[in-house]
Amino acid sequence: MGLKLQGILLNENLRERQSEIFEQLGIQEYKLIKQHTYSDYWDGFQERNKLVLSFYKNATIINCDNHFLSSEIVKKQLSKGRRAAGFFEYDVISAFSFDVFENGKPIRRMYSDSAANYYKLHEGEPLDFEKGLQSGEERFMKMAEAFLSCTLDNSILHDGAESFEYTFTYTYPNLFQRLLGNNAYHSYWKRTF
Repeated sequence: MGLKLQGILLNENLRERQSEIFEQLGIQEYKLIKQHTYSDYWDGFQERNKLVLSFYKNATIINCDNHFLSSEIVKKQLSKGRRAAGFFEYDVISAFSFDVFENGKPIRRMYSDSAANYYKLHEGEPLDFEKGLQSGEERFMKMAEAFLSCTLDNSILHDGAESFEYTFTYTYPNLFQRLLGNNAYHSYWKRTF
């Protein structure tokens, strides 16, 4: 199987302002269904209408489905006044990706996978944490450390991060809206999902 993980990192702990996250995601109705540690949520993709918010030190982890991860609008909104990074890791196909946004603008994108044909994309200047690194996996791990001070698979994070699992009501864009509407998706995310 292999590790599967996707979501959005914020360089700010919004534990006491969780409603702000839902507002920025465009979610009006939501319900807490479980509270636990990150150890329950660090492997596996979230299904539609479910979201996990985790808080560790000075960071927030949003485990979400591919619509929120790939939406440029969502990442721009979440990065206002802070830094946000959409991330995707799927070990089976050696896929490691991140989009870093700051103050509503994309500043760096790195996508690397070995699925059918090797695919690699870099946009923007490498960030400080990437200096001297070659592989997509190394860059991905350092990106996580830049936000969390540890990697996403670290047991310290798994036991130390407080997590809140929610269900919610949301009108997802249909195929026509995704292709022709105002939902901006980078070509990499269109190709991946």
